Amino acid sequence: MKKRPQKGTKNDKMDDPVPTQNKFQPLSDHEDSDIDDQNSEAELMEDDEEVEQSDNVKTEKPPPIIMHAKYDYKEIITFCKEHTKAGVNIKYTKDKTIIFANEINDFKNLKKELQSVEKTQWHTYATKDERTHGFVIYGLQNRPDEEEVKEDLIKKNINCKTVYKMKNTNTPLYVVITDNKTTLNEVQEKVRTVQQVVVNWKKLINKKEIIQCHKCQSWGHSAANCFAKTKCLKCAGQHLTSECKLRKDNEADQQKIKCANCGERHLANSTECPTYQSRRAHLEKTRLAASEKRGNKNKKFVPAPSPTTNPWTQKEKPEQKQSGSPRQTEPAPATQTQTDEINTSDFMELAKELRN
Repeated sequence: MKKRPQKGTKNDKMDDPVPTQNKFQPLSDHEDSDIDDQNSEAELMEDDEEVEQSDNVKTEKPPPIIMHAKYDYKEIITFCKEHTKAGVNIKYTKDKTIIFANEINDFKNLKKELQSVEKTQWHTYATKDERTHGFVIYGLQNRPDEEEVKEDLIKKNINCKTVYKMKNTNTPLYVVITDNKTTLNEVQEKVRTVQQVVVNWKKLINKKEIIQCHKCQSWGHSAANCFAKTKCLKCAGQHLTSECKLRKDNEADQQKIKCANCGERHLANSTECPTYQSRRAHLEKTRLAASEKRGNKNKKFVPAPSPTTNPWTQKEKPEQKQSGSPRQTEPAPATQTQTDEINTSDFMELAKELRN
């Protein structure tokens, strides 16, 4: 595909101001992994894009396909018409072309066809059936190989996709990636031991606010659905991070580090990177706009505040006089003495009548 010619961008500035200085960070041995982020930005992009779809058909909404350049409109529309049945919608951003398929089968077909197009860089997101769950195994002091752990889990009816050993940890930790139907309770009940060693399970939690691709080092998507050029986390070279020759214990190598996103002297996963800061600000702005767009659908029930005073224990207050018309007073009830006198007089009158 031919890229769409762009206007001069020498004076283009980011919408949000970001710091230009970055704190130096030492090199780290990074483990490449293809863990899908369950809270990806695909849902936010779909909320931001107003696509007319039938309300009567409740089907899975295909994730967007993000092309890493601006492509010619006629050429990309022609390509999409050839490989889809329900058509697509196109959205242009500052430096990207986004394709929104209307049906999940069209999305899968486009994804397959784009992989065969040379020199085309793009990424997308996992569909619901492609998403995964991650768990961490504790207690394997025998330090088995990843394949041995995977074979043991499969024998115990766990749909295990991959296993890899975490680096730079005090105790051996293994990350297990399964399908999206596997739960923590299931693995805890089915797998109490791995190779006759008692183990503990915990759910894998991604502590980063934004997921980072370990293939191209860009923010916002995972390596499992990235079809861009490979870039190193340390030196920005076109090779995997695990193949990089730079080491953290070499001072000369630390002077060669380069961010693949902004070109500054820090690792590409630094949270002080201007590209990360800008991405984070944009994501927060998009989330706020999506929340306001949904309106009452996202509003949670807020209970009424508790009363400041308890009516059952509050003392009775004297009645205040009302202004205006005079208040009608009711006759006071008879006292016990008055009641006794009335009863005695009635008895005497009755006795006189009986004598007569």
